[in-house]
Amino acid sequence: MGRLRGSDARTERLSAWQGRVEAILREAYPRAPEGQAVELGATVVGMFDAGARDAEVAAFLGAAQCRADTAWPPLASPELAALAARLHRAAGESPAVAT
Repeated sequence: MGRLRGSDARTERLSAWQGRVEAILREAYPRAPEGQAVELGATVVGMFDAGARDAEVAAFLGAAQCRADTAWPPLASPELAALAARLHRAAGESPAVAT
């Protein structure tokens, strides 16, 4: 039973983190379609949860912004690195902090 509660807590933590990541992505790319922020937010949280470093997430975001179907304006490498670090830090923020 304790394992289930722990699993529920983990799911809630990851879900809250993903919501904060999506909000940060929408702020960084206000013209991007809603679905892209949700999709990238889930991927970014999954990457960090699996142990990815900020640089790996920044590289992923750079590749994602180069896709032809994305409406996200390109960010330079330093901006991507700062964005990835901010997304990673959002794991420990309360919902009110990230908005």
